[in-house]
Amino acid sequence: MCECQIIMKKLFNILGINFLLVLSIITAIYLKNNNNTSIILKNESTNETNKKRLEELEKELLETKDLLDKEYTFSSKLLEENKKLQGILNDYLKIKAELEEFKELLDNEYTLNNELLKEKEKFKIKISDLEKEIENLQNQLIQSNKNVTQLENIIQEIKKTRTNKESENKKINKQLEEKNLN
Repeated sequence: MCECQIIMKKLFNILGINFLLVLSIITAIYLKNNNNTSIILKNESTNETNKKRLEELEKELLETKDLLDKEYTFSSKLLEENKKLQGILNDYLKIKAELEEFKELLDNEYTLNNELLKEKEKFKIKISDLEKEIENLQNQLIQSNKNVTQLENIIQEIKKTRTNKESENKKINKQLEEKNLN
């Protein structure tokens, strides 16, 4: 029940009680002093006072009713505005939650990118080291090839020398044989 309805109910109860009280007083006095005109006049003046009071209370009741109607209208508008604001707040909270998820996703992506960049740097260093090692191996291979070439030249020289020596030996052997035969 609305607060304004409770207030109106109380006012009507007060008015009803006042009316019943006045009516019972008038009836009691009338029954008690049936022929006494002064009491009747007093009752009439009390009735007039009560009527005036009743009219004042009715005016007050109408003013209170108008005030409560205005307050109810204001409360209704405020309630509608609150519902709109609640909808806006709910939309905001949804958007905020989505943004939080997106932020977390971006943070994860940023972390992943940083890790990938670190790995890339490590691989660059490894590649550089491997290139240096390849260059060293190529230099060693070139040196080995030079050594092999030198060895081949030496072997060729040795072969020539050997062939020459063999030839000389053959000549000497021939000469020796000739000498021996002679």
